Amino acid sequence: MVNETFKSNLSRLFNRINEDESEEHLKNIVSDFLNWAHENGIVTTTRGSAAGSLVAYSIGICDINPLRYQLPFERFLNPERPSAPDIDADFADNRRDEVFAYVSEKYGKDKVAQICTFGTMLARGSVRDIGRALGYPYNFVDQVAKLIPMGSQGFPMNLNRALEETPELKALYDTDDQVRRMIDLARRIEGCARHVSVHAAGVVISPTSLLDFTPLQIDTREGKTITQYEMKSVEAAGLVKMDFLGIRNLSILGDAVKLVQKTKGVAIDLTRIPLDDKKTFKLLAKGQTMGLFQLNGDGMTKCLVDLQPERVEDIMVMVALYRPGPIDNIDEYIARKQGKKAITYPHPKMEAFLDKTYGVLVYQDDLLMTAIHVAGYSWGEVDKFRKAVGKKIPEEMAK
Repeated sequence: MVNETFKSNLSRLFNRINEDESEEHLKNIVSDFLNWAHENGIVTTTRGSAAGSLVAYSIGICDINPLRYQLPFERFLNPERPSAPDIDADFADNRRDEVFAYVSEKYGKDKVAQICTFGTMLARGSVRDIGRALGYPYNFVDQVAKLIPMGSQGFPMNLNRALEETPELKALYDTDDQVRRMIDLARRIEGCARHVSVHAAGVVISPTSLLDFTPLQIDTREGKTITQYEMKSVEAAGLVKMDFLGIRNLSILGDAVKLVQKTKGVAIDLTRIPLDDKKTFKLLAKGQTMGLFQLNGDGMTKCLVDLQPERVEDIMVMVALYRPGPIDNIDEYIARKQGKKAITYPHPKMEAFLDKTYGVLVYQDDLLMTAIHVAGYSWGEVDKFRKAVGKKIPEEMAK
């Protein structure tokens, strides 16, 4: 029996989706190829903001009930969102091509293609390419290139910054004419497109021939049809990008289900595995994590042993925090969970959405809800904020 809260939310969200023509793919195309994958035994999962859609949950696109986990639908679709929402689907990597072939046959090979991506000249690569073109000795070029520091995710190194941060490189630039010439020329090509390749997951499906929206080409390595516009340009041309990502661990899960069926005669439904199994949490608390997707490795295992997880939310928190930046909050979360530190909130309004994480900012949604309820942002402003944070765009974050 569907409760009244569920029905009320579902009716409201259907009305909003029906007002947005860009969401036609939600109710039709995406549910179509995901249902086909399920019917053909292909393990799938869905990522991203679509998990906040009760409609997506109701028609089988997502397996997560957004009401239980308080996932905001407005992050997925709201009247102020400037770009069309997309849905990221993951497939067992050994069967991803089957799904793409199905979509191509169903909707027309002239309307379906993968998206291209451009590799660009980064700081080190620019120096190496220029040095090679100038005919400088490999060891000389290599010595200079290795003096350029590596950038961080979202903040790639550039040559101007490298000269400011590396005294040894600056000294060579000031005293060696060959180094100066090589770096000056490298600055002129830095950031330029170097080569084209196939995006790891991006796919577009057009209502008419793709040539009405984007030029196409054949990828010479794999023979696939790809767009000549990269991801942002494809979206600007009016197409909705979707992700068809192949995940090795989904293939492993699919193979495990088959092995259990073959050896034990037990049919496992991955969507019905209980999330409150005490034996599983005891194994994780003991550090028995070998081979577990996102939970293995010495660092993560130590954190799980310290945490002593008791519920699925603990696992979600660890996956979210165990990455550069928020990793510093792990000890704070563990201390608050175990009663060693007081649970406090930066602002009284934040208790409504930080109560399950003991007052610790964990998820991107926590930042968005803070911006709305504390800073007074609209959902349109929050969407720009989300993109700036998620894509690590310094210029947008500064605004």
